[in-house]
Amino acid sequence: MSSQPRRIRLKPWLVAQVNSGQYPGLCWVEAERKRFCIPWRHATRHIPSQEDENTIFKAWAKETGKYNEGVDEPDPAKWKANLRCALNKSREFSLIYDGTKETPMQPYKIYEVCEVPQPNGVTDLDIKFQYRGRSAGSLTISNPHGCRLFYSNLEPTQEQVELFGPVTLEQVRFPSTEGVPNEKQRFYTHQLLDVLDRGLILELQGQDIYAIRLCQCKVFWTGPCAGELAGPNPIEREKKIKLFSLESFLNGLIMFQKGQSTVPPPYEIFFCFGEEWPDHKPKEKKLITVQSGRPLLQAGKSQNSTGLVKKRIPGRHSSDVGLGAQRGKGRLVLAQDGDSSCPDTRLPQRGDPKPRLEPRRPDPVKS
Repeated sequence: MSSQPRRIRLKPWLVAQVNSGQYPGLCWVEAERKRFCIPWRHATRHIPSQEDENTIFKAWAKETGKYNEGVDEPDPAKWKANLRCALNKSREFSLIYDGTKETPMQPYKIYEVCEVPQPNGVTDLDIKFQYRGRSAGSLTISNPHGCRLFYSNLEPTQEQVELFGPVTLEQVRFPSTEGVPNEKQRFYTHQLLDVLDRGLILELQGQDIYAIRLCQCKVFWTGPCAGELAGPNPIEREKKIKLFSLESFLNGLIMFQKGQSTVPPPYEIFFCFGEEWPDHKPKEKKLITVQSGRPLLQAGKSQNSTGLVKKRIPGRHSSDVGLGAQRGKGRLVLAQDGDSSCPDTRLPQRGDPKPRLEPRRPDPVKS
């Protein structure tokens, strides 16, 4: 019996196979135009020949979990039909030439890799890290599939998709704790980071954002799709949940602009790692938090001090990241020393008021 079928994105996988040169006849014919040739020999349902053993059709069947070698009966005709259907359904490939009838002795097809246009800004995702209210870094993700937030030295592979998610995701490592001034805070932060090795996936699907928690560390969140919350809102492990819907956001924005709503629709997503959220404690007291949102969404209209109405674009205002923080494109930008938006971290001086001692912080929440 076949193993459980897996969802594999065809374009990056197939382009990698063409580049590998390991399948006879599968090659680029016009590399500059991204056109490649696939041998398309007529398969039979009889005992497979040696030529059926090393084909792109068999490789695709194995990659998607539809053929388990040594368990399932070989079926070259079905393998070929599966890949043909995948190519026909995909908007990222176009059949340029079908030579299966014109060249019966050596049948082949030529496909072209197509670039599917994306609306401007739809694929961008802002990520901002904070360690107990202090900006630890920020970046903008432009990967159309999304990203995986994690803390380890393990990189995902095709063989470990179930553990670490698809290899097509942008891999975003949590910032170092070197900038954390308090030793006790640094210790507890490391405890949480140690159980974030598998990470949290933020997946872009169409015009919506989803999350899949893979890590052992519990993750709590608030955002546009969270609804009204009476208490902490956890993300169940390995369960896909919707965080943001562009359609709902635009509907809410229209209602706000027509005066049918008193507040603009929310657009930012807030994650808290290892500690319950929302609760009665402020965000700035949480050890590890991440704020996410799409930078080009307009959050509606707000009234400024002069009474003028202006539109605010989230992710483009200095107060979102903190003064002194800089935005990077596809790379992590660490907050600079002296960031005026960060809490005061100077050593206590004589004459300072006596601080209130907080109760001992409980151990990080794990599942």
